[in-house]
Parts: sequence; C-alpha cells; structure tokens
Amino acid sequence: MSLVSLGVVGVILVIAGVFPKLEKAAGFGAGLSFGGFAAAVAGTFVATKMQTNSAAKALKAALMLVLYVIGTGVVLAFITGLVTWLVKGGAA
Repeated sequence: MSLVSLGVVGVILVIAGVFPKLEKAAGFGAGLSFGGFAAAVAGTFVATKMQTNSAAKALKAALMLVLYVIGTGVVLAFITGLVTWLVKGGAA
C-alpha cells in the first residue's frame, strides 16, 4: 500500500508542477522518493498533453512508456533466466 501511496503522491506532484522543480533540485533521488515510475508516466502524459493538446495522444504516450518498461523487464528476465540455466548445466 505504501508503494501505491508514493505513486499517487508522485502523480499529484507532477500534475501540480511541483515534481519537476523538486527533480531539478534533488536530481535522481527525487524520483526514488515519490514512486519514480508513476511520476514518469504522469510526466509523460502531462508533457504530451501540453505539446499536442490531445488526451488520446497523451494516454497513448503514457501507455507506450509502460509497455516499454514492462517489455524490457520481460526480455531481461528471460535472458537472465536463460543464462542462469545454461551456466548451471542446462537440461543435463
């Protein structure tokens, strides 16, 4: 529940315009404190909405970020599992 709360706080701070200022002052550490992934998705949505004035395009950009992160995680997990399996002797 605390991770969800941090994500919600991060999203609220991004939408309110506070998070980018905090991020400039604190650097990477700011993203860790307020559920960086949720804040990144919200930031992508807000930035795209401001640039295109289209909620549909903003939603698509945010979903593409989520799918990219999940897809990258799946590929890396598969590669790590395969390498571990091969190092331990495979099916032998």
